[in-house]
Amino acid sequence: TDQFLRYATDAGRYRTEVAYHVDMGLDMLRVWGGGIAERDAFFEACDELGMLVWQEFWMTGDNNGRWAGSYDWPEDHGLYLQAVEDTMRRLASRPSLMLWCAGNELDPPEQNPPRDIRVALQKLFEEDGRPFVMSSMSNFTHFNATSDMAPKDGPYMMLPLEEFDERNPGLTFWNHTRAGDLKIAFQPELGSSCFPVYSSAQKFLSPAVLDAIPNEAESNVDPAWKWHNFEGYLTDATDPTSNLIFQLGTPRTGAEYAKLAQVVQYMQYRALFEGFSAHMWEYYSGVLMWKTQTPWPALRGFLYDW
Repeated sequence: TDQFLRYATDAGRYRTEVAYHVDMGLDMLRVWGGGIAERDAFFEACDELGMLVWQEFWMTGDNNGRWAGSYDWPEDHGLYLQAVEDTMRRLASRPSLMLWCAGNELDPPEQNPPRDIRVALQKLFEEDGRPFVMSSMSNFTHFNATSDMAPKDGPYMMLPLEEFDERNPGLTFWNHTRAGDLKIAFQPELGSSCFPVYSSAQKFLSPAVLDAIPNEAESNVDPAWKWHNFEGYLTDATDPTSNLIFQLGTPRTGAEYAKLAQVVQYMQYRALFEGFSAHMWEYYSGVLMWKTQTPWPALRGFLYDW
């Protein structure tokens, strides 16, 4: 949900956006740990339309010690646990609610989340009976399938279409070697570039900036494009000819770039979901797109635009 509109009283917006996901053939939405516990209107839409929900609880490695912040956070453990219990009681009757998750990328397990919170959450969710995992992802070096959903996430870039028929398409370890043999049954997030349709891009980029399109090597990306989180279309950063947009033609304007981007994105996401579906129950049990929508005008990570 758009963070700036999360207090809106228009239940129709929720229903419309959940319906987009149903129409796309998706069957689960993940409410990320760095966000909110969604309003009743969201769950009412999911209940009505048959959309399953993965709900997390306001902790993420982005600010809970793993990448930034402190392993001691949240600052008031008692207040946090009270809020978790209140939220669980509020949402427990929802038929759309399938999975509880303490937070996003909480690791290492002996520190994140703090021990008192970890113990209290385990006890609380045993009472509910739904599936509960402590973290969306840990680390492949010490992955524990009883508490974490996956040992690694990603990638977040354009890939050659044929790679989607491989196990863990495009996924690499930190040393850039392929992670093709890593067992990831349920991939909680992977994503790619995405450019909005031209009429939407016009709402947040000026005409001059829109026409300042990247070259084939993407060596001249405009600062405004970077500010809006531009993710490129190169499948190999060292090879300009791997640019999927320029493989279809040479755009001269922002309008032409946006049009070619729609074709590339269609082929990319179709290959992604078809590849995972083709190997369902052989390699995978599920996959979630990161993200299906973006909470602000961006040039990456969505299936329908801002």
